[in-house]
Amino acid sequence: MPRHTHRTAAAALISAALLTCLTAAPTASAKPTNGESTWAALGDSISSGYGITSVSPNPSAWGAQCGRADGATSNEAAMPVIAQKQLASSGISYRQAFTACAGATTDDWAIQLAEAYRQLGVKINTPIEPGTPTRTSSLVKELDSIAASGNRFDLITMTFGANNAALGALGELCMDTKNVQGESLDWDSPGWGSCDVPPEQATKILDTLTQGNASVPLPAGQVPLWSANPDQGEVEPLLSALARFVKPGGRILIMGYPQIITDPSRSSLAQRWNKIPGLYATAGSCNGMPPESMKRVRETITELNTGIHKAAEKAQAALSHNGVTIGYVDMNTALGFESAESFHGVCSQEPWVNDPFTQYGPLHPNAQGHAQAGKALAELVRSSK
Repeated sequence: MPRHTHRTAAAALISAALLTCLTAAPTASAKPTNGESTWAALGDSISSGYGITSVSPNPSAWGAQCGRADGATSNEAAMPVIAQKQLASSGISYRQAFTACAGATTDDWAIQLAEAYRQLGVKINTPIEPGTPTRTSSLVKELDSIAASGNRFDLITMTFGANNAALGALGELCMDTKNVQGESLDWDSPGWGSCDVPPEQATKILDTLTQGNASVPLPAGQVPLWSANPDQGEVEPLLSALARFVKPGGRILIMGYPQIITDPSRSSLAQRWNKIPGLYATAGSCNGMPPESMKRVRETITELNTGIHKAAEKAQAALSHNGVTIGYVDMNTALGFESAESFHGVCSQEPWVNDPFTQYGPLHPNAQGHAQAGKALAELVRSSK
């Protein structure tokens, strides 16, 4: 296959994959847990296990194919599922509702939470349909009624934000397939290696997502992670909304995103290609990505993670009186995807992320990545229980 065609096909996969990480009150018989600890595992494709080949064929409550690696037919499973099993083996039992879905944005929190309740045996009367949840929407009002009856979760874990910020589009640009005008690029094109998206524009988008500073609209979804005035407006920030569905003493853990591409200087090809003058700087050391494009993707993920972390800190400070702990989990340092000693992105010596040419789940954590991160997540939950 010609180089450009090969890269175009790969970038299309990347873009699709990354764009793709109730009115009646419940009756007394709807309480499903009998005192057992409950865990709602929400989020996008990073939480659902989309990069694992063994995923459930069953659609979600709203009819979507979510790429959920639930471990029902394979030992390979998404990190929340691995973590729950690890905890169970050590005597810590959680009844988990696993409703993360590939392609999800923050706007999907209500439908995922509704499906989580349904998985635990709670009757949901309002249709579970996608859309931006408002404080007065029928589904949110029914969920609030369920929570007010005392039926809340001990733990909520999630990854949200990458699809709101359209990181898939950035991935396509940084693969140097096309510029923002749709023009094809090659190694000698003026726009090669630029990613062709102004960094300040990406920063504004991430500020809208993580702080509610609506200077620019989000590429997808409307629900911010946090805002300066979380009690105002029809669209409630994600962390403020979810805090109502956690028991006093319970926790919300919002995870950041893994560095999907290794540091260019740590690439498995870097030393070899550096021996040929000009080749490393032009062609890069990771599936043809120039070093500056690799750095740009990494910097954007770092900026997104920093924003998620700050949103969690602000939410914790504002909502601590509710008795709910809101914490941020760094998927790189805390869950093992990257540290000073080891790198596990694409083109590393031991990648935990699928390469761009994988047919299913390109640039998403693979089975090994989920297994290792799941073990680390279990230890984090165990140590803070």
